[in-house]
Amino acid sequence: MEKQLEADYPSVAYNLNNLGSMYYQQDKLTEAKKLSSHGLEIRQKILGDDHPLTQTTQEWLDLVQQAVLED
Repeated sequence: MEKQLEADYPSVAYNLNNLGSMYYQQDKLTEAKKLSSHGLEIRQKILGDDHPLTQTTQEWLDLVQQAVLED
């Protein structure tokens, strides 16, 4: 029997950020931004803006967004 996670489950945010990082390394910046943004939204909802994981994700997304602008 397969168990499905809720869309806001913390590990979903973790995996979205990992996939975003993979896309970033492949220079697929639009995909990286989309996935990282979604991961950030989940972390903000679950953990709040002041949590270290949320802040790290925001910093990562800022990097991705800068790369998109420079592309």
